[in-house]
Amino acid sequence: MLGHRRSLNWLWVGLITAFAFLTYTEIFSYNTFGPEFPLFYFWHPPMSFGAMMRAYTYNYLMWYRPTAFDPPYWFGQLFLDWHNLFGWKLYHFTTVLATGYAVYWLVLLLFPGRRFSAFLAAVYFIAQPSMYPFVMEASSFDFLHILFTILCTGFFILSLRTGGWKSVMHAAIAWLFLAPLPKVWLKLKSFHTATCV
Repeated sequence: MLGHRRSLNWLWVGLITAFAFLTYTEIFSYNTFGPEFPLFYFWHPPMSFGAMMRAYTYNYLMWYRPTAFDPPYWFGQLFLDWHNLFGWKLYHFTTVLATGYAVYWLVLLLFPGRRFSAFLAAVYFIAQPSMYPFVMEASSFDFLHILFTILCTGFFILSLRTGGWKSVMHAAIAWLFLAPLPKVWLKLKSFHTATCV
């Protein structure tokens, strides 16, 4: 029975992947980028790991989004040439897929056995028009904020549903996913601490 459930999940995840590729097909054939991509090119090379981590201390900046602006570009430039626009768009697209899968997982966590509902939620997220420009323009990696928030929420829910060491482990994982979200962390740290204890 467990194997059957897993194969059903793989089927739905495959459908989510196929839908995402069909929805975003144009980004790979349309050879353009937005105005932020050259700005990131100017900011980052050659950025050291320490300089990338220091970006988290600049919380006085108007656009304080280090998770979307610095680590993804630092990591991406290790493997991708800045002139490989297809590679950068594909890299952005993987964050879309990961977030769609996380939406699917969270819905299944909240409503076990509702795979079609989870599929529709993931498809709605992927097809939502305001998400398209980020990948088309190869701009900031804003999907990471959504992904980490979903994962933090899911593991926090798991920590409330389980007991003993599993609860502590799930709460610790939730904290790990909250760490890259400094704005959220600054606002929610007292609430999260009170509910975990």
